[in-house]
Amino acid sequence: MAARAKKGGSLRLFLILLLVLVGCTAQPQLALPNTPEAMTCSRECQQIWWQCKTAKGCERMDVLSGALCEASCNTERTRCLTTCPGAQWVNPTASVVRVTEIELGTAVGPDKRVLQPTTVFKPRDTLFASVSTDGASPRVTLTAHWSYEATQLVNESSQVIAPNGPAVTEFHLTKPDGWPPGRYRLEVLVDGQLAGTRDFEVGP
Repeated sequence: MAARAKKGGSLRLFLILLLVLVGCTAQPQLALPNTPEAMTCSRECQQIWWQCKTAKGCERMDVLSGALCEASCNTERTRCLTTCPGAQWVNPTASVVRVTEIELGTAVGPDKRVLQPTTVFKPRDTLFASVSTDGASPRVTLTAHWSYEATQLVNESSQVIAPNGPAVTEFHLTKPDGWPPGRYRLEVLVDGQLAGTRDFEVGP
């Protein structure tokens, strides 16, 4: 019994390492043009991804099962994105831009950096996000996907940048009638691929 359990544990570890290696391997990625039609389609695909994760309960699974679950939902999102107007596959090895930091706050300075980082906001605050990146590319699309209570899409917007080294991009949201109290998440995508997240909350 002990030998069988040890063998099962080794197989489980091998599968987790395999998933990590596959995720780290440079794969062709989908890039969308910064047009209203493409952005609308992207939001619809992101909603499909959230619905898939919620329906399957990926976040409630153990590490391996959760990774496999998210991979299947990522496949559904990618399949959806391929139908968006102007979608094209690009080689990520041609230009690598990665997100190095995501900071949230209620104001930014001239350098687009958040003045006082926080993860707790008031209902009538303006939400600012400073996204730091590193790398060089003639064209990269950064997308900020804001969600409420893990399932409800709040907003999604994109900016096209052409960085030549470290850079900072700023996103912000306002809601004159106030943000509902609860938990929120900001996801940052680079050319349609998830590159970083930041959780925050709005108090009463």
